[in-house]
Amino acid sequence: MHDSSIEERAQPQRKTAKRVLQWAIPNALFGVALYFGVVEGVQGAANIAQFIIWFTFAISWVSLSDAFVRRVRAEGPSPIPASLGLSFDLAALALLLWYGWIFSAIALAVRTMLFLSIRHSAHHETNH
Repeated sequence: MHDSSIEERAQPQRKTAKRVLQWAIPNALFGVALYFGVVEGVQGAANIAQFIIWFTFAISWVSLSDAFVRRVRAEGPSPIPASLGLSFDLAALALLLWYGWIFSAIALAVRTMLFLSIRHSAHHETNH
């Protein structure tokens, strides 16, 4: 019985760790691809960064659906502070603008605004 109570207490921590990793790993990979693609001029990395930007831009429009908002709401608050996610996106946006990747910067900015809107909407609805 003692083991099951330990297991029950560990469940929320595992869920939080999983959600942190689900944010951190893709963003780290994107950051590496962005750096090497934009700053170092490695074409393969640039292609990956461009794909990630435009794919997430396209996916962000799907996130406007009620079903997605309900899913975000059901997951509860993100363990990643909104300020951390926004800081990462703003740094990526600044890098894209600095090096003249204007259309990709616009796509990233729109995607960021849509994701923040969804997150805010889901959080706002759970608190009211």
